[in-house]
This record gives sequence, structure tokens and C-alpha cells, in this order.
Amino acid sequence: MFRKSAAFSDTVFEAALFAEEDYVYRISFIYLKEESAALENVQEVAYRAWRGRRSLRDASYFKTWLTRITMNCAFKQQRASFQPLTVELSPTTSFEERLVDRLYLKDLLEISSRLNAQSSTCGMKWICPCRKSRVCLTFH
Repeated sequence: MFRKSAAFSDTVFEAALFAEEDYVYRISFIYLKEESAALENVQEVAYRAWRGRRSLRDASYFKTWLTRITMNCAFKQQRASFQPLTVELSPTTSFEERLVDRLYLKDLLEISSRLNAQSSTCGMKWICPCRKSRVCLTFH
């Protein structure tokens, strides 16, 4: 069968790989954003590049080929370290808690209406960005 010819000899490939080590680290750090993860990725890239060195046919594409391996390894490492966000549901609020919340809200609305009445008589400027009251209630 047809066997792919290597673009480099093993010693030249090793020297080229060591020459691009800083470049691989920088690309890894950009994607992984942690020093330890980037260093681990550099090791994985070196292993994969060495294992697949015979598949590189043209030496002029070495850096592009190495960049692609680096990005694929970084993506694989990101997927492996992904931990889904867990959300704990809060227990239902009791009647007393809802009643207290409503009373506080009622008190705030009364204070707001009093401040509105005062501000219309004293000429004070509005504080609230919605320009409806001096106390701004925002519900999310």
C-alpha cells in the first residue's frame, strides 16, 4: 500500500517541535486561561505531534499543523474539565414569610408616596432613574 512520506527526519522534527514550544504554550494559554492547564496541553500537543509526525507531508505547513493540534487538544481539555452548573431549588416560602414581605413592600410604597408628596411641594429633584418616585423599587 501507499505509505505517506514524512516531511522531516525525526531529529529535525524534534528540533522544530522544541523551537515552537513557546508558541504552543501561548496558544494553549489563550484558550485555557490557566498556566497549569496550558502546560499540560503543551505536553499533550508534543505527544500527538510526535505520534502523527509521519502524516505531515510538507514542512512549510508545520506551524499550521501544530496550531491545529494545539487548538484541538485545548478544546478537548476544556470539554473534559467542564462541570455543569448545579442549581439548588429553594424551598417554598411559607405564608408568614410572604406576609412579612408584603408588609415591607406596603411600608415602602407608603414611604414612597409620602416622599412624592413632599418632593412636589419642596421642589426637590428626582433621585430614581425612572423619575416616578424618590425610592425606586425594581423587581427581577
